[in-house]
Amino acid sequence: MFAWCACILILFALSGCILITDASTRLAYDIRDAALKLESSQESEIEITHAPLAWPDGIDSDYRVLIQTTESTTKPSGSMAIGNSATSYHRRFVSVPKTLYITKKKGESIKILLRKTDKLWHYKGDGETLKGDKTIELIRLD
Repeated sequence: MFAWCACILILFALSGCILITDASTRLAYDIRDAALKLESSQESEIEITHAPLAWPDGIDSDYRVLIQTTESTTKPSGSMAIGNSATSYHRRFVSVPKTLYITKKKGESIKILLRKTDKLWHYKGDGETLKGDKTIELIRLD
């Protein structure tokens, strides 16, 4: 019985980032991962595909994605919303030069294009961010 309970606890611990986040935070994590990968690569762009989960606190119907423009300040403004949840976590990793909006049908994935630029990266807030001094822009949703 103890071994069974230990296995269940380990599974919950390993899946914790999924079980305690909402749809917009999971999208922001995918953007973070892509931005860090792009930053360390020789590529100038990266396109990722994000498939929203229905559970927990996810998307189980048609949905919309809104990513507001960010400002070039020490702590950029601009939030991101998917379905009924919102976050600003993505601001640590990307700049958004113009507001982006798209609607999707239930089960459809989102394609997101990130591009390296020569602009200086200004985010100096707490926590993880880009390691270099160049900005990565989120430029397109499909």
